[in-house]
Amino acid sequence: GSEMCIRDSNAMNRLESAEELYYTVFEPRTTKGWSGNLKRYKLGSDGSILDKNDEPAVDPNTGYFSDTSTSIWTEDADAPDGKDVKVGGAASHLTTDRNVFTYAGDTDKLIDDVLIETTDGLLDVVNFVLPSYISQDILGSGLPDDTFKTMLKWASGIDVDENGNDIARQAIEDPLHSDPIIISYKESTSTNQTLFFGTNSGYLHAFNLATDTPTERFAYIPYELLPNIEVYFNQSNEYGKTYGLDGPLTSLIYNSDKVDAGLAEYKTFVNSGPKEKANIYAGMRRGGETYYSLDVSDPDAPKHLWQISSTDTGFEELGETWSEMKPIYVNPKAIGVTGTKGSKATIPVVVFGGGYDTKEDDTSESSRINHTEGNAIFIVDALDGTLLWKASSTVGANLVLPEMKNSIVSDIKPVDNDGDGDIDILYASDTGCLLYTSPSPRD
Repeated sequence: GSEMCIRDSNAMNRLESAEELYYTVFEPRTTKGWSGNLKRYKLGSDGSILDKNDEPAVDPNTGYFSDTSTSIWTEDADAPDGKDVKVGGAASHLTTDRNVFTYAGDTDKLIDDVLIETTDGLLDVVNFVLPSYISQDILGSGLPDDTFKTMLKWASGIDVDENGNDIARQAIEDPLHSDPIIISYKESTSTNQTLFFGTNSGYLHAFNLATDTPTERFAYIPYELLPNIEVYFNQSNEYGKTYGLDGPLTSLIYNSDKVDAGLAEYKTFVNSGPKEKANIYAGMRRGGETYYSLDVSDPDAPKHLWQISSTDTGFEELGETWSEMKPIYVNPKAIGVTGTKGSKATIPVVVFGGGYDTKEDDTSESSRINHTEGNAIFIVDALDGTLLWKASSTVGANLVLPEMKNSIVSDIKPVDNDGDGDIDILYASDTGCLLYTSPSPRD
């Protein structure tokens, strides 16, 4: 049997209490395509993890889920799911009418570009056509045309049973390093929650947790990660690992009127109304050198806000995106921002390390090399992705540090010394064992 590895998120923020526990799970393999899932359990009064039947879910001898445990979303017909990654969980509730989208650059910014289109509502592969923004070349594929369409149907959530009938593809791929995050949306007296997590097949999943039966709001595949689909579709025996949206997820919840007024507010939920906003920031870790930002103020109508990569001006030092984009508020004058933004008391930004330089993969444990990727700290406008400030060894950076020669893969630690809402000091460490502090100038 296989072993299940888990990453977890409690259903509520630290100001509230709840018994729900959500685990993203995955099954390691020696080949490239790994399986995953999202499963729900509950927290016992003694701190133990309980299953659907209020029985201990974890085997104390192994630390893994017990073979006899049943996660809460698992139907009786599939019970017990135990440590079997592919059985039960959120995957077992996926349907054929999923909202699986990419973003092809539309001006409305809506993430609503399907992977394949049907001409008459039928599910047979001959009735499907490719959108103008999808092609074999874009996906790096050389499959026969019908197989290529079948793959896109598969990626959109439609599989085929042993009799050739179309059925729901009730499977999720591995969320190896992507910790799930939850955003709460308040509507009058009720609160609905949506859980987000990434997978190495390239999906960012959003699941509605409002009922005891999870429903997927959407699954987004960045355009650059569409080639990952074929790796998981083929399930080849090729050794190695394919990575996609495997980096950290963070969120910023804010009121646009208060941000416009320069007020720092660290919100934990989204109120109803057009001024209430929620952004998500996603890294790739081994998946690549890009960060993505989405507007999920309406979780049923996500928008592409912006993305940055190592090919963009000012981000030349950006390596694999391991460091989380940490949303904070700063005094714009402290980082040299002028104009309308500079006149505000605070502005929302994200701060992150330069990431990982893959040259480090080729070094021995006893040697240390200088890096040309990852050796930087960036501060970016949280709303539009504009680079506002950078520390690096490169001439022209806002803060030039000749000793910054190694990648910064860790998260940046911000500190508000005086409790006024804006950050005063940043702490960072690099792979060369150096610790950096960056105090902000005061007015």
